[in-house]
Amino acid sequence: QLEQYQRCPVRYFYDEVIGEETLLEDPDQDVPQFWGVLLHKIFCLFYEGLAQKGLCVGSQDPAVREFLFGIARREFELVAQPSFSWELKKVLLFGDGLEKGVLDLFLEEEGRILTVLKPLAFEKAFEGIYMDQGLDGELRLKGVLDVVLGSGSSVAVMDYKTGKRLPTGADVR
Repeated sequence: QLEQYQRCPVRYFYDEVIGEETLLEDPDQDVPQFWGVLLHKIFCLFYEGLAQKGLCVGSQDPAVREFLFGIARREFELVAQPSFSWELKKVLLFGDGLEKGVLDLFLEEEGRILTVLKPLAFEKAFEGIYMDQGLDGELRLKGVLDVVLGSGSSVAVMDYKTGKRLPTGADVR
């Protein structure tokens, strides 16, 4: 039961607390982590492709939006199921003509803060020791950055919080 709660607290509440089955078709794929992994993959492919095409998120070039939506359509169709909940996910991702979807909101936000930065690295692992007089000893830092963007002497680090993977005890040590 704890594993079920960790995977999806909403499903746990319906199944275990109130005793009602949820409308979720596939318990292994309809958890927030799955949605996060899908978005992460779309964004990663998007930034990798931008680098190859020499495009910039903040350029307002319609080709940027077309490129992102093409990737998202392809990746979404690989995992989508023929069901009402997946139709809702599709509207959430792409919008419906009345409301913007996650992808348009993503482009707006990225364009607002990244007007001239281009992708430099993807899934960049890092590890280091940080020393500060205010610390008693050293602070070890280790992780993976989703994308590193830059232009000239300016650099930005993007780390999308999608719920892809929770750290384990070994990661923390």
